[in-house]
This record gives sequence, C-alpha cells and structure tokens, in this order.
Amino acid sequence: MQLAPRLREISARAIRLFRRLAWERLPTGLRRAALRRLSTALAPRLARDLPPCEPIYVAGLLSSRVGMGEGARLCLEALDALGYDARGFDLSPLFGRGDMPGAARYDEPVAPGAGTVIIHLNPDQLPLSLTMIGRRRLAGKRIVGFWSWELARIPESWHIGLELVDEIWTPSRFVADAIRPLTQKPVRVAPHPVAIGAAGRKRRAAFGIPEEVFAVATIFDMASCFARKYPLAAIRAFRDAFGANGQALLIVKVSGASSEPALMEELREAAGGASNIRIVEENLTRTDMLDLIASVDVLLSPHRSEGFGLTLAQAMLARTAVIATGWSGNLDFMNETAVKLLSFDMVPVADPQGCYAEDGQVWAEPDVAEAAAALTELAADRSLLAQLGSAGHEEASRALGLEAYRAAVAPALHPGMSASSGLAASVVH
Repeated sequence: MQLAPRLREISARAIRLFRRLAWERLPTGLRRAALRRLSTALAPRLARDLPPCEPIYVAGLLSSRVGMGEGARLCLEALDALGYDARGFDLSPLFGRGDMPGAARYDEPVAPGAGTVIIHLNPDQLPLSLTMIGRRRLAGKRIVGFWSWELARIPESWHIGLELVDEIWTPSRFVADAIRPLTQKPVRVAPHPVAIGAAGRKRRAAFGIPEEVFAVATIFDMASCFARKYPLAAIRAFRDAFGANGQALLIVKVSGASSEPALMEELREAAGGASNIRIVEENLTRTDMLDLIASVDVLLSPHRSEGFGLTLAQAMLARTAVIATGWSGNLDFMNETAVKLLSFDMVPVADPQGCYAEDGQVWAEPDVAEAAAALTELAADRSLLAQLGSAGHEEASRALGLEAYRAAVAPALHPGMSASSGLAASVVH
C-alpha cells in the first residue's frame, strides 16, 4: 500500500473515533462554534490566483451516496469525457461518509506541482480537507471551491472559505446569487452534468411495484434537512389525492433514517400505517437508486428550497414526470412545460434539526392542495403523464448535457477551448 493512502486511512479512522466518542455528543451550537474556531486556526491560505492548468484533481465525497458525492463524480466523469487530464481524490473516509455500496474507490493522491484542484465540499469543511491533502501538494495549484447552498444568504461559518479558494463554482444561479455579494472572486455557474450519468432502467418487479399501480416517490436524506425536503407535505398531498386507494402507491425513500429516530417517528405517524404508503430505509447502490426513480410514474418534491435538485434532474432524464416546488436552484433546468411547478408562499425558515441556524432567512411553503390536484390529474391521464416525462427529458438533456458543461467550465480551465465550442460561459463577479 502506498504511503499517502495509508496515512489517509489512519487519519480517517482517528477522525471517525473522535466523531463517535466526543464530537457527535456535543450540542449543535457548540459544535458549530468549535468548528469555526478550528477552521480559522487550521486554514492554509494557499489561494494566490494561479492560472488553471492540468492535471485537474476533483476532490470530494466520491464514495458517498449524498448529493455532494454524486456531484463530484459527475464533475470527474464530465472532465474526463471532455478530454482533460482529470483525476479523483476521495475525501469520504475523512468525513466518515464512504457509505455508498458498490461505489468506485478513488485513491490517487494529489501530486506536488502545478495543476488545478476542484473541491466539492462546503466551505466550513475546506480547512480540514486542505490540511489533509497537504500544503506542499497544493502549492502551485489553482484551488476551486464547488459550493451548493439552499438559502438566499450563505452562513457566516462559510466566510472562511472565501479566503481559501481562487474561484468558486456553483450548480445554479440561485447559489451564485447567495455568494456573489460577499466576494470579488469569480463565481461560475457550472450545473451538474447529470445527462452524462448512467440512465435508470424501469425495473418495477425488483422494487415490488405492480405494473398497474400509479407509483409516486419522494426521496430525501436526513442529513439534507428533513424540514427542507419536506416529506410530510408529500405524504399529505398523496393521502389527499388517493386516500386508501390500492391502485396508487407512495414510496418514501429515506437515507440516514437511524440518525433521526424522532423525525422517523413523525414520518411514520404522517403515513398513518396506510397500506399504500411504503417507507424504504435501506441503502441503495447508485444503480438501484436510478432504477427506482425510473420505475415510478412521478417524483414528488414539495421541497422548501434546493441548491440544485439532483434527484429531480435524474427523474427528468429518466422520463419520470416531476412535481416540484417552483422556487430555488431547480428552476435552472425546469419550466412549466417540462414539469408541474407548485405555487408557494415565502415563510421564515423553521428547522428543528438546526441545519440552518442563521436568523432572518426565508424559504418556500409549497401549496399541498396543488400537489394533490397534480397527482390526481396525472393518475387520470396517462397521455399527459407521458407527455410531461418526454418534455422533462428533453429540457434536462439540453440544460445538463456535456456541451452545456463545456460552455460553463472551459473558460475556467483552458480558455482556448471555449472558442471551439461556440458557447458562452455563465460567470458573475
């Protein structure tokens, strides 16, 4: 075993032990304050506005099932497809998130010398990540932070990250608008190239979904904030639309269920033991998750906010009809002809989990009655269902394909390449 992977493995084990025995027992507020102080102390200020060049290292949660991990994998795959010397560096073990069954492992260490490093992690995780990669290995490299956020203002704990990167990429204009007022550094919209990823296959039998049933799914991870993803609204809309009708089925796919037993109890109470509502907690491989999305008729997302909406994009590409809140980052690849967009009111953020602690923030409260009506309409009109699926596929393929990604990132990585594509990049300062 090479020395660098071995040291990384030892460090990851020590960090996991510390998290289990001490860190996770601290109150949320104390953890945030401690992380902020630690970040300030550890942060290696390496950003010097160096020019971009190859090799390009994509560092992130490459073997984790979370959306941030999928975004990093898509970035790596797209850069490789565009002909860049792109290499992956997995930081999942460092954060105890190497939890995706069947995921590829990326163990190529960052080599000293010139290059570019794109780090798919939140800014408050950057100091520890940069420290573990190593100051010597990062010297001479342009550092790009890929950040996603779900509210109109980024939290104070993220401000340290602005000092540690040369440039910032975001998956949507919504996120870029949250970051732009706080920095003079380039902020580039680089939407996740979801269209180049593996396509889901319809395998209803594998998931126990009868062919004749109108199947709906709502999908979320507890770590992504229960209140933001709002599965209770999905359950309420489904029950209002179908009651106990056995010809309709709602699959509530939840990851990280064991981390929030009280919220899981709330979810089960909302389902009320209904035989046509199925709560699925087991981990799925990347392939199985895509296949589940392709196997249902509708993906229902009454979210209160999204930085991007990766699962929504995957559903559109699978020709699964989408019903989603018409606000935030998902609007970059959605319109009223491609999906059913829900009306909403803006309300103050209320988050018992403490994922969003900043005062004065707001997010959307989707119209549940409108969601129920949309479900009823699509269940009654299969031609409309198919039409919506096809329109969604076309729109997501255009907005989230390889050429759109080339247009966004080529000027940041190799300015000469942008001229050959004939496409303009989306950059704000």
